[in-house]
Amino acid sequence: MFIRCKKRTNPSGKTYEYAYWVANKYRKRRKMPKQKVKQYLGRVYRFEKVGNKEIEAIESEKNSA
Repeated sequence: MFIRCKKRTNPSGKTYEYAYWVANKYRKRRKMPKQKVKQYLGRVYRFEKVGNKEIEAIESEKNSA
């Protein structure tokens, strides 16, 4: 099982990303896998990584010493 992220665009042009919990099952007769969505997990939110100047200063002091 794995998590699949899909991007959807609404009519106004905004793009959103949604997560689904997906399971694989191999079909012997057709000799191919089939994927089934087990559960909808909701919208995916991505956040920007923000640096902390105090922590960066401490790390630079450790590296220089």
